[in-house]
Amino acid sequence: MGDDIGVLRNEVEQLTLENPRETDNTKPLEEVVPISIHPDYPDRHIMIGTELTDELRFTLIHFLKKNSNIFAWSQRDVPGINPEIAMHKLFTDPKHSLVRQKRRKFAPECLKVIEDEVNKLIRANVVREAHYLDWLANVVSMDLERHDA
Repeated sequence: MGDDIGVLRNEVEQLTLENPRETDNTKPLEEVVPISIHPDYPDRHIMIGTELTDELRFTLIHFLKKNSNIFAWSQRDVPGINPEIAMHKLFTDPKHSLVRQKRRKFAPECLKVIEDEVNKLIRANVVREAHYLDWLANVVSMDLERHDA
């Protein structure tokens, strides 16, 4: 098990690095170019190989643009997920009393980021407001751009 934890830590570290190391299984088999396929998201791209024939490249791009509605570019693009498949619930045991954590104070700019992210999820119908008599846990805010693993 100790080996597994080391491997997992290494994988997580690779995911958090700005430029993760390239290995044989992460290198593309050929050079790729970005292609924009959705008019509502021109800044988001998919990558296709450069070694395709012109005819195959045209056909592939046409097919991807025609089916661009199946790509989830944001949380809002994933409506109607059956709650039986994906839902987070906070289960509490009525035999045990809830432990109220000391409320953490956040800097105003951090509060704004938290509020914006929560509002995005609410607008996308990914989460909804829940009311509990006591706090169950504090929000943990992490700036991934400045995070050193």
